Amino acid sequence: MTAAEPKALTPEIRLESDLAGFRRHLHFAWTSGIRELRKRFQESLFGGLWLILGPALLVTVYWVVFDRIVGVKFSNPQTGETVPFLAAFSIGFFLYLTLSELVGTGANWLRSKRRHLLESDLPVWAVIGTLVSRAFIQYAFYVATVVAVCWFYGLTTIIGTLLYLLTSLVVFVIFSGVSVIFAYLGCFFADVRELMPVLMRVLFYTSSITFPLQLVPESFRWIPAMNPLTVPVELMRDLLLWNGHGAAQQLVPLLLTGFGIWAVAIFFHLRLALRAEEVV
Repeated sequence: MTAAEPKALTPEIRLESDLAGFRRHLHFAWTSGIRELRKRFQESLFGGLWLILGPALLVTVYWVVFDRIVGVKFSNPQTGETVPFLAAFSIGFFLYLTLSELVGTGANWLRSKRRHLLESDLPVWAVIGTLVSRAFIQYAFYVATVVAVCWFYGLTTIIGTLLYLLTSLVVFVIFSGVSVIFAYLGCFFADVRELMPVLMRVLFYTSSITFPLQLVPESFRWIPAMNPLTVPVELMRDLLLWNGHGAAQQLVPLLLTGFGIWAVAIFFHLRLALRAEEVV
């Protein structure tokens, strides 16, 4: 008597199995991101408070240098009313910190997680998802801090805050797409990993994070205009500080850029995911 042949999987069963695997890997990405943060702060005296304390100390240094010493002032482009430097600066600075975490760390992420890729059945996207989930938790703290600062100074409204939160989510999704691209680039080209610190500094100092665009001479204004950080920074300032006067004009290019970035990110993933597992 011959053994019964295994029953062929139906499309419904295969779909259910694929969905179960997707949920399992998604859960891994989220919980691993939390573990990464716990591991990072487990030996420190203040623990998770460093999620706020570290950025707060950096913001204080820039506030002393650019506001108290240099005297940089931000003002409402519609009314000319001066806005506290701390509020205008923190909006852009926390965006920079998030992009730096996703892209700067992401360029070396697959190499640093070599064991996960070689010794488990985890797909590459789940390993990159660990970085994204870790960065998202930090980003949530940053966004909450910005909202608290703006409300402390009485600069924003409920509608402005809600629009800012929604836009912050959109920007984070776009930054995540950038991290996918650089994770694959950094996996195959070591030069990318070496260049990232320099690139991030260039992006920081040529964007409008530390100065208002009005201070830039007309002949040089194309420099911050070409910086990919300038659009989200100015958009979020519009929503929180200027009552959204220029939000519509800035939101369209932001969304178009996001679609383009994720199209490239998906293309990279489909073409390079299997090769990345071999390279690392």
